[in-house]
Amino acid sequence: MFESSLHNLLTTNGNLSALLSTFQGIPAIFSDIAPQEAGENYIVFDIQQDPGDYLELDTFTIDFNIYSTSRSNEVIRNIVEQIIFILEPNSITNDPRYRNIRFYRGSGGYIKSNESEINQYNLQIYARATRKKWIDQL
Repeated sequence: MFESSLHNLLTTNGNLSALLSTFQGIPAIFSDIAPQEAGENYIVFDIQQDPGDYLELDTFTIDFNIYSTSRSNEVIRNIVEQIIFILEPNSITNDPRYRNIRFYRGSGGYIKSNESEINQYNLQIYARATRKKWIDQL
């Protein structure tokens, strides 16, 4: 879909990068799954395409799972705020498949686990994307 375009948008933001651990020299942001050595603070996102009836438009739900070993939820709150701050006013216009990808705030909440020392927050963001191939054929 557009994982690499979203990854690039997030990793190039210095404020978000400063809140995250580093993995192999870049901010710890992963698509689908994170390695065990991801660090103390990291993000895993998954893009799911929603069913739709439009030829020119695709809609998506993006699940961001933010993980932190910090005892305070402040770290996670700051990461969530930065993701929203980055995505809400922006759109991706350089994706090879889509002409324009716009983001819209969804919902979120903490996921409680008595078995884990890692805090987790799930943030859902929605996206709408105009297909390049369809638009270019008009």
